[in-house]
Amino acid sequence: MFDAEFIEKNVHSGGVVSPGQRKNLLQFALGASAVKARVIEEQATKESSEATAEVGRITAQLAGYHQGLSLLLFQKLSPSTEQEAQPQLDALRKRLHIAQSIDMVLKRALPEEVQEPYFDLDALFRILNVTLEDVEENAEQKVSDHIAHKNEPSIERWISEGQAFDDGATCPYCNQSSTGVELVRAYRTHFNQEYQQLKTSVSVLKRGVQARTAEAVIEKMATGIANACTAIALWEAEVKVETPVFQRTG
Repeated sequence: MFDAEFIEKNVHSGGVVSPGQRKNLLQFALGASAVKARVIEEQATKESSEATAEVGRITAQLAGYHQGLSLLLFQKLSPSTEQEAQPQLDALRKRLHIAQSIDMVLKRALPEEVQEPYFDLDALFRILNVTLEDVEENAEQKVSDHIAHKNEPSIERWISEGQAFDDGATCPYCNQSSTGVELVRAYRTHFNQEYQQLKTSVSVLKRGVQARTAEAVIEKMATGIANACTAIALWEAEVKVETPVFQRTG
């Protein structure tokens, strides 16, 4: 009446008797000792199930406290006093608040870098340091007065072309000495290409200095710094940044 399947399930498998087979065999055993053993086994099974359930419940409760850590590593953490933990709790609450308001944070303006006005002082002094020899004082006025006196529009071109024949000593037209003649010295200055180039550079330099030091440039920089300070103030709770200061002088 006990076939091979029954033997293997309730008695033994080959030469090995498993705990499960002993448990199953108690269902068929007779006598007071067998009944007592069965009661003990059922109580142990019940306690084991309850303990397993309790472990599962506690593990589930702890899961929210050790995110990112295994339970084993969490158990090895050393406890902290309330005073030691308070800074960490404050930092975590701060991060939690930011996370909860992330949409507003992402929409918050960022401070923009204020571009300082560019002023090439080296170029300025290169032009200011240019010197020309034999430059006649008031040359422009002397030549202009002479041309106006002649009242001939083409005479200026004629004088300019004649400078190619000026040897610095005699007049190419009448062969008289031109040394010490103020008007001739004025011609040499007025029609000098280097002098004309210097005049052009100085004129451009003057306009450049005026443009780069205009009140509008200062106002633009002051407005940019004010906007940057406003944006920095919005992040003061999360990021510590030194606020720039712009002091106008003069």
